[in-house]
Amino acid sequence: MFKVTRAEAPPIPDGISPEGQSFIRLCLQKNPADRPSAAALLEHPFVQIANDVVECIHAMVTPDSQVSLLLSQHILFKVSKKS
Repeated sequence: MFKVTRAEAPPIPDGISPEGQSFIRLCLQKNPADRPSAAALLEHPFVQIANDVVECIHAMVTPDSQVSLLLSQHILFKVSKKS
């Protein structure tokens, strides 16, 4: 963070989503008063989208999910064919 207040902000790489670019810009504000708090950053759409993806993946791989059941059946089928 020391460098953020002293140097020019690094360029944001191409290919990052608009939400990701916005999040990075907020984090790299030179003036600390202009930088959002950690709590505010956790409410940013970029973080919320990431949370949604993680929750979706978690829901798919929980033991009682349909995806988990199908994967288990597929693995058991592969193992039984090798025997």
